[in-house]
Amino acid sequence: MRSIFRAPAHALVLALTTATLAPAMAGSDVAHAQAMPNTYVEAGMIVVSAIDRYEMAGVWEAASPVMKGSVPQERFIANIAQKRALLGAIRSREWLSVMKLPVTAQNGGLPPGQYVSVRFATTGANGRTMEEVISFRLDDDAQWRLVGYSLN
Repeated sequence: MRSIFRAPAHALVLALTTATLAPAMAGSDVAHAQAMPNTYVEAGMIVVSAIDRYEMAGVWEAASPVMKGSVPQERFIANIAQKRALLGAIRSREWLSVMKLPVTAQNGGLPPGQYVSVRFATTGANGRTMEEVISFRLDDDAQWRLVGYSLN
C-alpha cells in the first residue's frame, strides 16, 4: 500500500475530500458544526505537503470549481512558485487557527456556502516566516474541496 504522502498531488487533494473531510461532514450543517478543528488541519497539511513538493498542477486540478473559475491554472502555479521561492525548503510549520465562515450572500466574489480556512505559520530554511492560508468550500455535490491558498 502506498503512503498518502507519496501519491500524486491530485490523489492527495482528492483524499482530503473523500477520506478526511467528506465522511465527517458531508451535506449536513450539523455534521459540519461537529467536525473537529484537527480534521481541517490534517486536510490543510495534505494540501501544503503537495505544494511543498511543487505539485501545484495536481492541487489546482482537484480544487473546487469556484477556485478554478477564479484563477487559471498557470497563474495559480506561477503565483505559488514565486511566493514559495521566498522561503526555500520548509524548516517548520505550525497551525495557528481554524475558522469556519458561512457565506449567506455574494460576498467579495464568494458564492454562498460553507467555508473553512486553516492558517499556518511557516518558516523556511532561510529563517523567514510567512503565513499560509488554506481554504476549503463545501461544494454543491457535498464534497469539501480546496477553494483558496495564499502565502503572505
